[in-house]
Amino acid sequence: VMQDEDPALKLPADDILAWMQVYCSGCISKDRARTAWARLLPNMALPNRWSYDNGPMTTAMAHLHDNGWQAYSPDEWTSSSGSVFHISAEHCPAAKSCAAFLDEFRQIIKAKLWNDASRHRLGRGIARPLDLSQLVKCWASQRSSGKHAWASMQ
Repeated sequence: VMQDEDPALKLPADDILAWMQVYCSGCISKDRARTAWARLLPNMALPNRWSYDNGPMTTAMAHLHDNGWQAYSPDEWTSSSGSVFHISAEHCPAAKSCAAFLDEFRQIIKAKLWNDASRHRLGRGIARPLDLSQLVKCWASQRSSGKHAWASMQ
């Protein structure tokens, strides 16, 4: 599975993109979306927030909340690192500017997944992705010096 095709990354991102498409398409008025968002926002703090999921808006809200984002309106979201994203026609899924949001969203999910994995049995030390660069350099060095048997475990 390609890293960005991992369902733990792809599904939340696809759900957020679905909401962005609905919001930016004009299918729902911006005022009506803001009113509904404000009414549903208190439910996102509840442990059973997913039981309120009934469409793209609440799905996006739950994913954003689960991953530490502050989303007090349907068109302005703040990441846990403090980056602010404004959702408008020029930030919709078809636009390249949406890539910055998706990159940050995926990075936050990846960090959360690694952190969750580190709390499992024997998971201590993997809160961050492993750095295998020294091992790769060692393999390359062994191959270039003719020690192919040693480097063959690659």
